[in-house]
Amino acid sequence: CLASPESLERTLEGVRLDLASISLAPGAAFRTTSEWLVDLWASRGLADKDISGGFGVDPIATLARTGTLPQGIDRALADGVGLAVMAANRFDNLRTWSIDTTPYAEAGASEAQELAAMLSTTVAYLRAMQNGSMDAEAAVGQLELTLGASSDFFTTIAKLRAARMIWAKLMKPFKPDDPRSQSLRTHSQTSGWSLAAQDVFNNVARTMIEAMAATQGHTQSLHTNALDEALALPTDFSARIARNTQIVLQQES
Repeated sequence: CLASPESLERTLEGVRLDLASISLAPGAAFRTTSEWLVDLWASRGLADKDISGGFGVDPIATLARTGTLPQGIDRALADGVGLAVMAANRFDNLRTWSIDTTPYAEAGASEAQELAAMLSTTVAYLRAMQNGSMDAEAAVGQLELTLGASSDFFTTIAKLRAARMIWAKLMKPFKPDDPRSQSLRTHSQTSGWSLAAQDVFNNVARTMIEAMAATQGHTQSLHTNALDEALALPTDFSARIARNTQIVLQQES
């Protein structure tokens, strides 16, 4: 939890920000934390072209997860558009909106319902940016996606592949000039509800299955849950296992 600019600086102490892509998951506080991150990049002397990552703005998912937004949805959308305009004008590799469908998956949504949430949220953010006078090319470039990866192995693969096809069709009416805008950038996260609390070491195998499904669905980046997250924050040991799960997949599959 980031409570101040100093806490963000401590979190990223020793990290080569010119090499590492930094993405936030800020919830309702996205405007403040995004400003802290931009200030940190500036204090480290980074050029705009060397910055990559995302602000993680997704007020609709925050509303779905918590049931409330302190600033209200209209103000949240306006703040997100303001960040998107700034990011599009300054940074080549920084995205504002990270459309997160995991709150729906964790609440029991089917894969089809998760894709429906992705579609409706994407359209809402694109319309908000176009109403804020952003052209289609710039607006589409500010979007990325996070989809859940469940233990239903083949369905997860199919969902990720279907998402790419749906995304390409969804982008066509917005008529972006760059054909790359029809290519989906997606992050995946392994399931939280599948984590067992009674025998946490079963979660190592479950997470591996879910992570492999995400890679076979051709996700660009991946978060693997730690084996003890059903009980508490991850320990150093469980975080290491979660990291090594990705390394084993990358090098041995």
